[in-house]
Amino acid sequence: MMARFLGYAAVGAVLAALVLLYRTAQKYDPARDEAAVPFGTVTLEIDRAIMTGRTADRDDWRVRVDHIRVRHGYGSNLEDFGSVEFQGLRDGRLYDKGRPAARFSAESAIYDRQMRQFRLMGSLKVASEQGDTLNAPECIWSESDGILRFSQGAHARSRDGEVRVPSALFSPRTRVLECMEGAAGRFEEHSFQAGRLRWDIERRLLECDGGVAGTRRSTRYSARSARVDLRNKAIRVNEGTIVLRMEEQREGAGVSP
Repeated sequence: MMARFLGYAAVGAVLAALVLLYRTAQKYDPARDEAAVPFGTVTLEIDRAIMTGRTADRDDWRVRVDHIRVRHGYGSNLEDFGSVEFQGLRDGRLYDKGRPAARFSAESAIYDRQMRQFRLMGSLKVASEQGDTLNAPECIWSESDGILRFSQGAHARSRDGEVRVPSALFSPRTRVLECMEGAAGRFEEHSFQAGRLRWDIERRLLECDGGVAGTRRSTRYSARSARVDLRNKAIRVNEGTIVLRMEEQREGAGVSP
C-alpha cells in the first residue's frame, strides 16, 4: 500500500504546481464563472501530454493524449484525485510487473483511481507484444489483474485466424481469450460457432463447449464440445456427429470416348 501511495504521490507532485497556478488565476480573474465548476471541485486541464501511472519505480501504464481533465476535491491532498478523463489516446502502453504487455489507442478514456481501472472507449485497438490484435467499441482494463474486459463485443485476430465475440476477457500476459457468451471463428479452412470458447493463442489451442458446430474442408461436425489443435491441424469432438461430404463421380468420367 505504501508503494502505491508513493506512486500516486509522484503523479500528484507533477500536477501540484499547475493546480496552484490554477487556483491563483481564479483569484485574479474577474471574468471567471463560479457556476461553471461544482462547489468544492477543482478541475485541472492539460493539452498534449504524456501521463504515466506508476507503483514505486515501476510503470503500470503510459499514454500520450490530446487532452487530460483531472477532477480533484478542493482543499484535499492532490494525490486524492478521484478520476482522470482523457481525449485522443495514442501510443498507449500497458505493463505487467513493469514489463510491456500491450499497446492501445482509443478516442477517450476514464481512469478511476479508487477502482484502479481504465475504461477505454471509441475505436479501441489493442495489440499484444506478440502481434495479437483486438478491435472493440470499448473495454475495461484492471491494474490489479491485468485483464482486458470487453462487454460490447470484440474482433480478435492472431496469425492463426480470427474470432468475433459478443463479450470476452483477454490476458495480454498469458495470451488467453475467454468468451462465455458465444463465439464465431475462422482459421484457414476451418470455421465454427460455439456456445463458449477458450482460445489459448500461445499454445495454439481452441477449446469449445456449450454446443459447437463447424466445418473443415469436406468435414462437417456438431458436438457438445470440441478441442482444436491449430498447430497439428487436428479436431477432437465429444458426444458429436461427423459428416463427410463425398464428391460424386460422374459415370464414364476419365474414360476416353
